[in-house]
Amino acid sequence: MEVPKCLTKVSEYAKTAASSISKQASKAGEFLKQTAKKVADTTAPYFEKIKVFVSQNKGPITIGLICMMVGAALAAAISSMWRGNNNPQPIPNPAPVNP
Repeated sequence: MEVPKCLTKVSEYAKTAASSISKQASKAGEFLKQTAKKVADTTAPYFEKIKVFVSQNKGPITIGLICMMVGAALAAAISSMWRGNNNPQPIPNPAPVNP
């Protein structure tokens, strides 16, 4: 049985489209790879400086982190105390005044 000519054309079109998509995806992947390398090369010195700073200041950083955690805990405790009365009673209407 012979394959209809329209199906052959559709098949050729699909193969061409798949090839084109594959090439574009490959180009996009290469672009992302190059961009990631450029970003890594650009930011590497900054991360090295941060690493040196942290290694030289471990004590103050640790104290700062502990203070931050204590502050967060206190803020949560104070906030929960204020939210404890989140369902206040309505103010009663005053009695009408007769003129």
